[in-house]
Amino acid sequence: MTLPQSLDPAAEQEWRILRTLLDFADDFWLGFVFVTSPVVSQVFEQRTERILREEARTFVSVEITDPPDAAQVPRTLLTAPPDTGCLWVRCIQPVEPAGPEVRGESGGPGSAQSTPQAWDAALWNLFLRLNERRDALHRRLRGGLVFALHPTTKPLVREAAPDLWSVRTIVMEPGFAAPAPPASSALQAADRGPDDMSADAGREAVAAGWPGTLVSSEPLRGLLRQVAIHLNADRTDEAVEAADRALAAIGPETSRADAAATLTWASRAEEAADDDAAAVDHTERALATLPPDNLALRRELLDRTARLAERRRDLDAAITACGTLVEMARAEAERSERAPGDVVVTERLARALVDLGDCQRDAGNLAAATASYAEALHLRRQVRDTDGDTTTALRNLSVSLERVGNVQRDTGDLTAALTSYTEALHLDRRILDTFGDTPTALRGLSISLERIGDIQNATGDPAAALTSYTESLHLRLRILDAFGDTPLALRDLSISLERIGDIQNATGDPTAALTSHTEALHLNRRILDAFGDTPTALRDLFVSLNKIGDIQNATGDPTAALTSHTEALHLNRRILDTFGDTPTALRDLSISLERIGNIQNATGDPTAALTSHTESLHLRQRIQDTYGDTPQALSDLSVSLNKIGDIQNATGDPPAALTSHTEALHLRQRILNTYGDTPTALRDLSVSLQRIAQVEESLGHSAEAESARREAQVINDRLA
Repeated sequence: MTLPQSLDPAAEQEWRILRTLLDFADDFWLGFVFVTSPVVSQVFEQRTERILREEARTFVSVEITDPPDAAQVPRTLLTAPPDTGCLWVRCIQPVEPAGPEVRGESGGPGSAQSTPQAWDAALWNLFLRLNERRDALHRRLRGGLVFALHPTTKPLVREAAPDLWSVRTIVMEPGFAAPAPPASSALQAADRGPDDMSADAGREAVAAGWPGTLVSSEPLRGLLRQVAIHLNADRTDEAVEAADRALAAIGPETSRADAAATLTWASRAEEAADDDAAAVDHTERALATLPPDNLALRRELLDRTARLAERRRDLDAAITACGTLVEMARAEAERSERAPGDVVVTERLARALVDLGDCQRDAGNLAAATASYAEALHLRRQVRDTDGDTTTALRNLSVSLERVGNVQRDTGDLTAALTSYTEALHLDRRILDTFGDTPTALRGLSISLERIGDIQNATGDPAAALTSYTESLHLRLRILDAFGDTPLALRDLSISLERIGDIQNATGDPTAALTSHTEALHLNRRILDAFGDTPTALRDLFVSLNKIGDIQNATGDPTAALTSHTEALHLNRRILDTFGDTPTALRDLSISLERIGNIQNATGDPTAALTSHTESLHLRQRIQDTYGDTPQALSDLSVSLNKIGDIQNATGDPPAALTSHTEALHLRQRILNTYGDTPTALRDLSVSLQRIAQVEESLGHSAEAESARREAQVINDRLA
């Protein structure tokens, strides 16, 4: 079969160059893509949009469909938001020189007709105007500007816009449509060697650690085996190159199954190489190509779709993919009812429900997450009843209880959450007692103790929480002593120390708390030094610095606190610069700015504080605009508005303060109306009403102030 949207290796190489530019460019850049088919441009556009979305940047695509439309492009470019990540102008129309008399008439004869001469005149005038406005474009735009054009327009662009052409950053001339398959000798060479499979091995292209894919074509199987070999050796660049060669070998005679297998291996290689946009592209095409009876491969591809969507915070796409996995697993379970007790099928459905619940919880749909987790828990109880107390059955049941406990905690039912976590704890102790001190068993028990400690602390029993956290810490020390300094073991240990430090600080022992957090900080620096600048390692260091800064500020050392929070701020900016604008990175930066603003305000610099809190607010608005209304996003926005309102009120601008606090109140009402009246939501609403009452009082609005106080009191009575 043919793959109408399959890029050849040369085009994939051009894409990787563009991908690098997208990752590292931090100001205006200009690119040209000369192609004969609009589809290659569309593939590049789709991948670019995904990358920018993951980094909370916008992508704008403009298509010129008729010659007169070209005249509107300069205005579109010059009125686009300046922080647009990339503007992509597509016009894949061949041109023939129309002569100066026609080129000089932007609305001249034939310009409304889609002839090569009409396109020549329209594009000539477009690039003349853009060349004249090149400085305005450079000043206005802070991201990429790409023109996707037919190769025949290249001389026109150079002649009409010589100054613009001279500042180009990148010119791509990717091929399109897969070339003819390599010569049989090349395929045979790729299929030989010590890694070759025997004839008895069947039609699988497989290597250790990767699920096999059935491939009927022996030459294609050899090419895919090379992809697997490179992946197993962690040679991701070579794996991607090998996958490109396999994609190029797909021709009209290739079966749908073989094409889907090839696309699957390409997506595996690209995900391993951190090219998520290309991985999504090939995963989607593999799903569209895959024969309907290949359920195993479809499950893998849907799982990858969900995982990559979660990573770029496209929760709707993740929920759709996970929902499809649940439907598939449910259909399989119904088919197996004739043979009840198939624990593999039942567990597959339970796992799909847990994954769906995770996405629903991330999206703030706690009711749906509760239903998914509850069904998974019910199924895993069935598995245990059928299969007995195996390690897997007990561990999976513990995981489901933890998930149910998490969502119960989210909805404010801490008693139910403690019950769920306690049952999970008993299962984890049973695993340890029955099957011995494996790292998984020790860590599972430590997590259950940590969760229970969280609930004990939240319900006003810090002494019990400290006992739970301390036992969790000792288990993690055992893991470290027995199995070595792995990043996970060191990180778990630092988390336990942070939890203990939090309790010590809350119970009036800031000196001990500072010791615990400082030890956690040293562990996080150790992880960073030993294993490099991963986003997790940098963020853990940020968290430790923030906690230490909070204690330093509370114990009367704002100078030291400002130093700690400033280092945390620099780490946040480093994460953003290195790994892109993820929602977590943007939120962490907003938190650092908020902490710094608090100190600036407390030390008598409200102007600097207002600047910090305003930047924090803008970051949080950016998160909401890009990723939508989640409870966390709305809550963070309301906190920033309240901070700004407090400063405005204190510096003599109560009308502005009232505007800020009222906007915060509306956000908190939205949280309550959309996600339910949790204790946290009610408390936050009460705080906003009390702030409004104070400002109304300062404005002399006694009736409005009293009304806000009464409403706050009603909420407080509900919480009592």
